[in-house]
Amino acid sequence: MSNEINTRNAKIWKTKEGIVKVVYRPGTEETLEDAETNLSALQEFSRGERLPVFINPNSQKSMSRDARLYYIKNTRQIASAVAVLRTSPFSHILSIFLLVLNKTMNNNLFSLRFFTSEDMAMDWLKNYKA
Repeated sequence: MSNEINTRNAKIWKTKEGIVKVVYRPGTEETLEDAETNLSALQEFSRGERLPVFINPNSQKSMSRDARLYYIKNTRQIASAVAVLRTSPFSHILSIFLLVLNKTMNNNLFSLRFFTSEDMAMDWLKNYKA
């Protein structure tokens, strides 16, 4: 397994602390195919365990409805906690979506927080290592 997986719209890797980082490429519009590819990459790193995930969507342009629904159905099998860096209008919209996701799917599928500092997000995620 590679230390880093580059998909069409994201760079995904696992840190030495056991946190999976997902950083979206500038201006990308996430499709269902992208969501499937990105979650497949997360599964490679998780090896059956739920892991803490850091997401930086600030450069991403949009996400299709199909991609959002795919994440709703499949994120809980992979993530123990999700920290989202929220510094752009798109990341603010994504954070609202994630809040709804977490509340509608059996309440608190995974711990979820939003941050304006990557360092603070990473420190918080260290509490959720597998």
